[in-house]
Amino acid sequence: MVKISVHTPVYNASEHLAECLDSILSQTLSDFEVICVNDGSTDDSLDILNAYARKDARIKVFDQGKNTGTLQARKRIFEEATGEYMAFIDADDLAQPEMLEELYEKAIETDSDFVQCGATILDKDNALSKDIFEQYNSYFSNVTRFAATGEDIFQAYGKKIKNNFWVSLFKRDVYKTIIPHIPDAPIPHGNDNILIFMLMFFSKNYTSLNKNLYLYRASGTTSNLTIPSPEKAAAHIVSRGRVIELAQDFLLTQNPEHDLSQLPFPTLKNNTFAYTVRLMDRCLKTHPEKKSDSTPS
Repeated sequence: MVKISVHTPVYNASEHLAECLDSILSQTLSDFEVICVNDGSTDDSLDILNAYARKDARIKVFDQGKNTGTLQARKRIFEEATGEYMAFIDADDLAQPEMLEELYEKAIETDSDFVQCGATILDKDNALSKDIFEQYNSYFSNVTRFAATGEDIFQAYGKKIKNNFWVSLFKRDVYKTIIPHIPDAPIPHGNDNILIFMLMFFSKNYTSLNKNLYLYRASGTTSNLTIPSPEKAAAHIVSRGRVIELAQDFLLTQNPEHDLSQLPFPTLKNNTFAYTVRLMDRCLKTHPEKKSDSTPS
C-alpha cells in the first residue's frame, strides 16, 4: 500500500495538465500513486496522461470513455485508489514540492483522519497572488493550528474547516466509506461540497497545517473564481440547490432522528446562499445588460 493516492479527475485539461503532473512527480515524498480518470476529454488530455504513465508507473490512467461528469470521475478514483491516505490535486492546479510530505507527516503525527493546508491563488501568468481563503472567506483565518475531533469536525464545516477537496488529505478508512453514498446523478457544480460533507461526517480527528501548500489556478477550467456567463451562473445555482438536497438526504439516511437545525446543514445552506450572491454579483458586473433585462417594469 502506498502512503498517498493523489486524486486527479481530468476533463479537457491539456493546457495545464503536464505542469500539474510535473508538480506532483516533483514531490519530496515519493511513495504515492496518481489516480487520473479521463472523463471523456475531447482535447489531447488522454494522450498526455498516457505519455506520463509510460514514463512513471506511479501514474495510473483510467478512461471513462465518455463524459460522465466530475462526480462519477471522482467516484471512480475513490474505487481505484489504494493509498493509506488520499490527497486531491485538480488537473489545472499545482502543488508545492513539500505538500504531500507535510500533509502526511501531520496526519501521522496527530493520528488524524483529515488534514488540511492553505492555498495561494495562481494567476494567469503563474505568479503567486493572495491567500485564497483570506480573499473571500475571512473566517478561515481561524484555521491556524485548529484541531477537532468527532462531532466538532462536523460542526466546524464551512467555518474553521474548509469545504474544499484540494487542500485536504483523508485516511483510507474514511474515503472508502463514502463510496456507496456517492449519488449516481451528475452534479455539474459543487460536487466537491457534497463529497467533503460526507467525508467530514465519517472523520474522527482533524488537524490543520498553517502553510499554503496548494496553488489554485484562478483562470483554470475547474476554478470558481472565473466570471461565468449568465447561463452558467444559473446552472451553478441549480446545482448548489441539489447539493443541499443531497446533504439533507445523506444526514437523514445516517440517522432519521437527526435534528438538521443542530448540525451544519444550516451552514451549508448559508454558504450556498452566499456563494450564489457572489456569483450573481460577478456575473451582473460582467454582463450589465442582464441586470436591466431582469428589472421589473
